[in-house]
Amino acid sequence: MTFIQQVLTNPALMVTTLLTLGVIFVNGWTDAPNAIATCVTTRCMRVRSAVIMAAVFNFLGVFIMTQLNASVASTISNMVDFGGNTHEALIALCAALFSIVVYSVIASLFGIPTSESHSLIAGLSGAAIAIQSGIGGINMDEWVKVLYGLVASLVIGFAMGWVVCKLVTVICAGMDRRRTNGFFKYAQIVGAASMSFMHGAQDGQKFIGVLFLGMAFCNGQSSVAGVVIPVWLMLLCSVIMGLGTSVGGERIIKSVGQDMVKLEKFQGFSADLSSALCLLLMTVLGIPVSTTHTKTSAIMGVGAVKRLSAINFGVVKDMMLTWVFTFPGCGIISYIMAKLFMFIFERNLLHMARKNDAFYFDSFDRSAEYACQAVQLLADVMRHYDPDTLQERMGQMHAIEQAADEVRHALVDELVTAFITPIDREDIALLSDYLDSVVDEIEGVLHRLYYDNVREIRPDALVTLDKVVEEVGQMKDLVAEMRRFKRSKTLRERVFTINRIEQEADTMFVDALRTLHTAETDPLRVFAWHEVYTQLEECADACEKVADVIDNVVMKNS
Repeated sequence: MTFIQQVLTNPALMVTTLLTLGVIFVNGWTDAPNAIATCVTTRCMRVRSAVIMAAVFNFLGVFIMTQLNASVASTISNMVDFGGNTHEALIALCAALFSIVVYSVIASLFGIPTSESHSLIAGLSGAAIAIQSGIGGINMDEWVKVLYGLVASLVIGFAMGWVVCKLVTVICAGMDRRRTNGFFKYAQIVGAASMSFMHGAQDGQKFIGVLFLGMAFCNGQSSVAGVVIPVWLMLLCSVIMGLGTSVGGERIIKSVGQDMVKLEKFQGFSADLSSALCLLLMTVLGIPVSTTHTKTSAIMGVGAVKRLSAINFGVVKDMMLTWVFTFPGCGIISYIMAKLFMFIFERNLLHMARKNDAFYFDSFDRSAEYACQAVQLLADVMRHYDPDTLQERMGQMHAIEQAADEVRHALVDELVTAFITPIDREDIALLSDYLDSVVDEIEGVLHRLYYDNVREIRPDALVTLDKVVEEVGQMKDLVAEMRRFKRSKTLRERVFTINRIEQEADTMFVDALRTLHTAETDPLRVFAWHEVYTQLEECADACEKVADVIDNVVMKNS
């Protein structure tokens, strides 16, 4: 199924995608303009041309750096733990994204640059704390990299801005100003392109990674592993970011490029080059930093070369206050939104979805019932064995197997379009597969008897069969009890019972094989019964897999 089809058929994924693209748009509105601010305010490029250039190099930054080094995305994805319940994790992620949009739009209305990177980190952290009811949802080993980035981008950005501008000043001290202006006009365009490239490498990685995380949650996966980002998604994100820049970027460009420091062309080039180098260093090290933070620090360093009084510290103060308030402000909003979303979705929507919940549990019960019908048919065949009627009995068994398949197909169809499910999607799919496998394995025993032309049943096979019949019956009772998995006091005891029966079946399997290979002299009979015993043992294993999935569900929701 393509991504577009998934979005159209999965409301949860549609909401997640729209929120993520909304955050990317706001990032283009409030963050991306910093990459081209100096280039526009020194009149090296017009706004529209600069926006198009920024979109192109944002795309290249995402594409190239993701192929070479995706450590920033890894840091972001491992920074918080939303827990194993992917429904709650998806709700928390949506709350975090919504909070970023709210916080960023409010800040941008005042013309003050915000940091979507810091907003993203704060939003994810606030939502994780809300869903885990404490800081247990925060991975401090990864989160401390944010603090490193906060300090490093300020210090290194300022220092590199000062050093690069000082070097340019010394080198060009004896040159004709008019000639150097022509050179720095084009050099600054190159610098702005480099800055846009690194903005895509930093911010693009973060938000595309978040979108993939949302897709994983929608598909019942609690993490993203081995993800390959498609080119079309990189292009979409860079276009959305470019649209955001074209809509609201001029106010940010004015605030950064004009109000803070009055820049000449060589100073704009120095600021772009130094901030791009700083971002490259941080990206290679896997440290998430704010492109706004880095660029502004570099501009301050450039302004300090002339004199400290050249810096408008009133604007700097406003920006610093914005940065200081981003973590607690966006974090608190995200915490509140996560709690609110949890209340709405977990209470109201789950109440509305009770009818759908019954569908899943009814489907599990029907699958278990078909497994019981299959094993009873097998028991009847083996206890009253007549090889001449095997083909007819195989037709009866196949009808049961097809009915079980229809139950599974209907469940999968419902699962694709469901907004809220009673347990994780991956657990529903896995349990359905394993229940279907029980019927398949039982049918396989009948096939072995027919294919290998077994003429009579060995006594120890009937003993093993009785153990399989007992285990399938216990499995049916376990599946029926699963409907009350949040309050049942007997589920785990039933799981342990099935585990015990499976171990007994394993012992019988080993004993039966030893007897077969030591007492039987006909190689064809040895081969045939080895396959039959193995298939009976597979039936017992299939029941245990069902029990293990249910046990995992209980542990997740305890």
